[in-house]
Amino acid sequence: MTDESLHDKIERLLSLMEAQLELSRQAQYEECLCCAHLSQEDMIIPPCSEEWPRYFKPRVDPYNWPRTDPYGLEQEDDASTTGGRDPSQSKPITTPFPKFNPRDIEIFILEAEAWFKFNQVYKQAHMINHMGAQLEGNACEWWTSKLCIDRAQEGWLFHDWHYFTEHLAEQLNPRNARMEAYNKLLALCLTSDAPGATTCHVKHFRDLEGQVNLDNNELVIDLFRGSLTRSLQEKFERNPPMKRWEWYREVEEID
Repeated sequence: MTDESLHDKIERLLSLMEAQLELSRQAQYEECLCCAHLSQEDMIIPPCSEEWPRYFKPRVDPYNWPRTDPYGLEQEDDASTTGGRDPSQSKPITTPFPKFNPRDIEIFILEAEAWFKFNQVYKQAHMINHMGAQLEGNACEWWTSKLCIDRAQEGWLFHDWHYFTEHLAEQLNPRNARMEAYNKLLALCLTSDAPGATTCHVKHFRDLEGQVNLDNNELVIDLFRGSLTRSLQEKFERNPPMKRWEWYREVEEID
């Protein structure tokens, strides 16, 4: 293929591209004419004019936008860029949140979930924080304590709805024997180094630990070590046992 033949084909290709671009400009101009008001038609500049740069987007004055639709510009941009409404965005809340009911927390959670669904609140972190602000009494104290412990809100409690509601129900359900045993386990404390006291303490701790059924070995060890007297804790500072059963056995042997 000669250079002259290649040059002719390139010239023809450029001519076709120019013609297609001109047709696109003309179609855009005709569309603008159809959509414009009669009083503003004389203000529209033809796309072929030198005053209208290529790929120009007409600017809409935000101060002239109708007052009845204050979010019109944002919705137009969202529709043009994303192709529709973002499902993760929540619509304005128009209905009151369900009244907190500590006597039947399961019903309260179901009502809250229905409220979130109706108001299109889908982000679990938003759901948890909004519901936490509606709690009262002991539930409010529990939620406040969690906020103080995890100020950055990085834990699962602030991001997993199922995890949050499960722990909330445990706090308010008086029939939850496991939660009662866990609270007793946290409050258990050995106050005497008298003979026989450590053996009774280990027995009581193991009984509560069995009711709670904790799988975290490190947590059980920390709870047990923290429940001992200061003098007993000092005996295990240099060479602490690695398993919970070793802790139980070695503490009992002190008696």
